[in-house]
Amino acid sequence: MWKSLAYKNKMRLLLAGSLLLIVIVWQFALKKTIALRSEATRLEEISTGSSASPEEVAQLKSTLSELDAIIGTGNTGEKDARRSLLGFLTSYCAEKKILLKNLPETSHKNENGFTVETNIFTLEGAFKDLLGLHYLLEQKNRIGRIASTRYAVRTDPKSKKKILSATLYMQNIKSTTHE
Repeated sequence: MWKSLAYKNKMRLLLAGSLLLIVIVWQFALKKTIALRSEATRLEEISTGSSASPEEVAQLKSTLSELDAIIGTGNTGEKDARRSLLGFLTSYCAEKKILLKNLPETSHKNENGFTVETNIFTLEGAFKDLLGLHYLLEQKNRIGRIASTRYAVRTDPKSKKKILSATLYMQNIKSTTHE
């Protein structure tokens, strides 16, 4: 049969046989070898990455402390943060003649290994002074992060004067999981 085929047909059969042989070799030998080689390379990268981990840990800790400073987390206790907030508000309100109307207890919310402590307080006074307090709490005196501020104007029924009040929501985020 092979001798009766023309040269062109012999070449086509040889090419088809070669392609079939390449597919079989790929399926049974090369595919598994390449997969094992890529996994070995990945495992080597992981093992060499663990030797550099002290430097990475130091870098991550410094990044964490920078983020703590930005978002208003602190390692001070709840009473210390509340006490420093109250001290700051008292001195600022006395200086600028702002009335501290309300400072209820701190509310807590635990979620995903973090505790969010929220202090809500209401002040009455001039807009410029209230805005100055907002600026100082947000930019200069980092007791916590100001999550929201609500300004409202009401009319005093006795004196018929308009009174501006600001309600500030200040949050501290603390980790409840310890390393």
